[in-house]
Amino acid sequence: MTGLYLYLLLGSVLVPLLYSIFVLDIIKYWKQFSFSTIIVAIVFLIWDYFFTKAGIWGFNYDYCLGIKIFKMPIEEWLFFLIIPFCSLFIHYAFLYLLPSYQLKKRTTNYITIALIIIYGQNSEICNFSSIEYFFVHLHYNICSLLLTSI
Repeated sequence: MTGLYLYLLLGSVLVPLLYSIFVLDIIKYWKQFSFSTIIVAIVFLIWDYFFTKAGIWGFNYDYCLGIKIFKMPIEEWLFFLIIPFCSLFIHYAFLYLLPSYQLKKRTTNYITIALIIIYGQNSEICNFSSIEYFFVHLHYNICSLLLTSI
């Protein structure tokens, strides 16, 4: 057990956290961030729990600390706090650096369709253990992309 998953999460959040404290001050949105993150985390942690239990996916515990909550590594729980924060940071960094820049709705639709195609292509290349996993993975990516384009 190396803790690599945790190190990657900490490396992912280090710069956004420091930058948001000292430059962007996005911490002032903590209530909105906490509310939306908790709702999304609950849904996907339940999803993770059942898919892990069913054997659809799992975790390589060679890269985790070994601390589990509901049979999932603590790093997976932290993922649902850290990665949304990093995403929020990217959003506010773009607003800070390019305050008047906005993509047209048509452009965002094209980007969404392109990403769905790219994800579909990459999913076919991967060596999945079952065809069900492939379709679950593809469905998850398509739904995620569609929801983020709304």
